[in-house]
Amino acid sequence: MNYLAIQTTYEQLVIGLFDDNQLIDQINEDKKKASTTIILHIDDLLKKNKISLQNLAFIAVNQGPAPFTSLRVVIATVNGISFARGLPLVGVDALDVFIYENADPAWPYTVALLNAFNNDVYFAFEQPKKPIEKGCTSLESFLAGLQEKVQLETVRFIGNGAELYKNFIEKSFGDKAYFPEPIPQYPSLYRIGLAGLKNWQKKENINYQTLPLYLKQVSYKKSLSQQ
Repeated sequence: MNYLAIQTTYEQLVIGLFDDNQLIDQINEDKKKASTTIILHIDDLLKKNKISLQNLAFIAVNQGPAPFTSLRVVIATVNGISFARGLPLVGVDALDVFIYENADPAWPYTVALLNAFNNDVYFAFEQPKKPIEKGCTSLESFLAGLQEKVQLETVRFIGNGAELYKNFIEKSFGDKAYFPEPIPQYPSLYRIGLAGLKNWQKKENINYQTLPLYLKQVSYKKSLSQQ
């Protein structure tokens, strides 16, 4: 079964062609050129591998969080393809994928931070025996709420937001903050594709029109109060 997966990072648009759980080819493009080249790259990728759009089972797409302009371009494009060709879209939550991709029992408390700009962060917080907490808020508010939650536990930080605000995090957490070297920046295209395949097999988050995630800010302390 062939399908496409599209990942929007903070630097690039990445389009991958999959055969079941194997990534067989991909194209990387500067995100600044995404709006003018995404259709051309999809066409080139399919022609190179002698696969037609009609033979695809679905398109897996990162719904965010990601830089809004790039994300909007990708989602508008795949929505147009789906409308024109009747091709299903499978939405993928980038924060869920990022946490699962970097799961490590040695670090039960893990925070994924992605830059939401203007000192805001998209976050996902993994802790033992509880659901992953996610949202968007200011870095200061997030760290204050996190300290209340973990107290003296060591926390692993990943994501481009963790790298961007590493000094600030270290001032707040001291030696209780751990940063892998190198710091993973965002989920990989491969894992985005596998998450799309999993959703397809479970018949989850399949639509013919998809929307971006996390456009509305969510307070971290409010999310904790709702647990």
